[in-house]
Amino acid sequence: MTLIPLATAVIMITLIVSMRSLSGAILPIISAGTSVIWTAGFMGFCGIPLNMLTMIVPGLIIVIGSTEDMHILAEYLEGMKHNDNKRLSAVDYMAGKVGTAVMLTALTTFLGFLSITLNDITMLKQFGIVASFGLFVNPLLTCLLIPIYLRFSGPLPNKCEEKEHFIDRFIRNLGELILRIIAKNKKGVLTSLLGFAVVVGVFAVEVKVDNNMIGSFKPSSQIRLRSTQLHNELAGTQTFFIQISSGLENAFTQPENLKQVQELQNYMDSMGVFDKTISLADQISLIH
Repeated sequence: MTLIPLATAVIMITLIVSMRSLSGAILPIISAGTSVIWTAGFMGFCGIPLNMLTMIVPGLIIVIGSTEDMHILAEYLEGMKHNDNKRLSAVDYMAGKVGTAVMLTALTTFLGFLSITLNDITMLKQFGIVASFGLFVNPLLTCLLIPIYLRFSGPLPNKCEEKEHFIDRFIRNLGELILRIIAKNKKGVLTSLLGFAVVVGVFAVEVKVDNNMIGSFKPSSQIRLRSTQLHNELAGTQTFFIQISSGLENAFTQPENLKQVQELQNYMDSMGVFDKTISLADQISLIH
C-alpha cells in the first residue's frame, strides 16, 4: 500500500522532470503495471503466498524495470531529432540503439534473481521464483508494448525541444566535469577509491546474522506489542532447540542421564536470558 505508489510516484516525477514528457512518464506504468498483474497471477497459480519477501517484488519490478524504459525513451527522443520528428522512424532508431543492451541487461538481471532459487530456505526460494518471473516478463512486455505505445502515443513532435534544456545541460556539464577530474587525477582517484574500499571493508566483519522475524516490524506495531506482552506474562514466541545426543542406546531412559539434562536446563535458567526451558526431564517429572 505504501511502497508501490511511492516507487511509481518517484519514477514518474523523475521522468517528467528529466524528459519533460507526461506521455513518456506513463511508460513504466504500462510495462511495470502489466508485469505486476502477470506476476500476481503467477503467484496465485503456483500457490506462492504474499510474505515479507515476495511483497517487495512489485516495487522491484517497477524500479528495476523502469531503467529500461528510461533508456528507451531517451533514445526515442534522440531519434525524433534525427528523423524530422517522425515517430515510426524514431522507434526504429531507438530499437537499433538500445535493443541489444536492454535484452542483455534483462537477461543478466533475470539470471541473478533466478540464482536465489537454489537456496534451501523456502521463503528465499519463493522470492527468487517470483522476482525472476516478474523481471523476465517485464522486459518482454516492454519490448512488445512500448514500441507500439511510442508509435501512436509517444511525445508529440512539438514537444521535442530544439534548444538544449537547462536540465540536460546541467547533467551533461556534470558528466564532463567528472570525466575531466578523473582524466587529470587518475592515480589520485584510483588511490582514493581503493583506500575508501579498504576502510569500508573493515566494517564488514561487524555484520551479524539476524534471524529474528519479529524484529522486522516496527516497535510500535501490534505484532511487536503482543509479542512483548507474551514475553512479559508467559514465555516468548521465539523458540529454538538444543539436541542432546549420546553414543549409548536408550541413554535417556536412565535417571542419571536425565539428571544431566536437567542440570543443563538449570544452567540456562541461571543465565537470565531465556523465559523457559522444556525437556524430556520436565515431562517425566510432571508425570511422577
